[in-house]
Amino acid sequence: GPAATVADLTVAGEQDRLPIEIAIAVLVLLVLLVVYRNPVTMLLPLAAIGTSLVVAQAVVAGVSELFGLGVSNQSAILLSAIIAGAGTDYAVFLISRYHDYLRQGADLDDAVRRALVSIGKVITASAATVGITFLGISFARMGVFSTVGVACAIGVGVAYLSAITLLPAILVLAGPRGWVKPRRELTSRFWRRSGARIVRRPKAHLVASLLVLLILASCVTLVRFNYDDRKALGPSATSSV
Repeated sequence: GPAATVADLTVAGEQDRLPIEIAIAVLVLLVLLVVYRNPVTMLLPLAAIGTSLVVAQAVVAGVSELFGLGVSNQSAILLSAIIAGAGTDYAVFLISRYHDYLRQGADLDDAVRRALVSIGKVITASAATVGITFLGISFARMGVFSTVGVACAIGVGVAYLSAITLLPAILVLAGPRGWVKPRRELTSRFWRRSGARIVRRPKAHLVASLLVLLILASCVTLVRFNYDDRKALGPSATSSV
């Protein structure tokens, strides 16, 4: 019956979590390697992300114990994905601005300070927007959604705190050792040309962007909802047999 199916779903979720986290780490590494082309620089965000993930899991467990909040497998898996995405986003923002100030001739400590002041506002706004959105999901009546919302909101908050405290401290320590030197910019000409084109023809670019988004959004009509949990399990699962 349903109890056996849910039990097998729980086991499957536990088995899937590690491969998913490994896949996330590999993809993040590839993205950072393309962006920075420096093995050490790309490992710095991973250090902050890994620390954030461990701390966020502990905080979610503590909140669950304190307030009786359930934690589903979906919460654990989504927490890893959300922290990886948000942590990479915030790290790229901060390190890229840090590199900009170094190219302009700022000293190492001043570059970190100025980068944190300027991009910190962007990171704060982004984290607040995403965190509040996830908290809104916590009002859902279905437990699997409400617990996911709280867990992901906590994850975004921890990733934000890591980005404005741990990562700048790492930059201050790694900068004098030459570990975070900026490489030659490869895309600056592309972004300048893109900005110039958009300024010259903003209406055309707005319409084109909206059309692309509408085409992508129209794919929602292809969704066919299914509430048979057995179809989420393989034929070899005990409950399926």
